Amino acid sequence: MEQGETRNQTYPKQQIDFGDLFNRIKVLLPLVKGWNPDIYLAVNSAGLIVCGILNSFFPRDIRTLSIQYQNDHLKVNWDNCGELRDKRVLVVVDHFPNEQVVFQLENFLKTKQVLSLVKLVVLGKGVEYSCFPELPEESILPWETDETG
Repeated sequence: MEQGETRNQTYPKQQIDFGDLFNRIKVLLPLVKGWNPDIYLAVNSAGLIVCGILNSFFPRDIRTLSIQYQNDHLKVNWDNCGELRDKRVLVVVDHFPNEQVVFQLENFLKTKQVLSLVKLVVLGKGVEYSCFPELPEESILPWETDETG
């Protein structure tokens, strides 16, 4: 067995610290500024934390949305998006489990008549911006205390 395999079996999830997250957000900041969103839409706790950091460097209104995934379907728990008509919206979320959920969230926001939207994830790939595209979605975020989060 190779050392990498042993390490992955012993430590199945990688812990991310706040310093690393903060530095990755600073790297993405020029891209966010260049797109110049009107609103940050924070999805769940990870979205709110990242939006708070973004907002300290590039202030924008922060709106919130609570969602969960059930059997590959998006369920909105509560919606504090407010008026999004004709707004450029940066959606910030920890990760998307699959493309179907991305599609469902985009459709949900289209009903609010957003002008355009860009997605930023903390973990994973498949959207416009990612803080940690090289890490699996199962990684442990700084505010999670153990592997169960």
